[in-house]
Amino acid sequence: QALKRNPFAPEVPCHRVIAATLTIGGFHGSSGPSSSLVLKKKAMLEAEGVAFNSVGKLADPAEHLITSLELERAKESSS
Repeated sequence: QALKRNPFAPEVPCHRVIAATLTIGGFHGSSGPSSSLVLKKKAMLEAEGVAFNSVGKLADPAEHLITSLELERAKESSS
């Protein structure tokens, strides 16, 4: 659903959208932490330096989260 609901695409690719609970969420219509597609999403995020803790939540939210307001400001400043 992230691709459908992501108002910030393409600036924020859908694999970078995580669940509001700070867990990885779904990917390409799949959900659940053991789904092969969700594992692919996790691998892509880890390759970008994003880590998840032992219970599957974003390990360092302050480092990786951006608010919609911050994104809008960034878009305005690059225009």
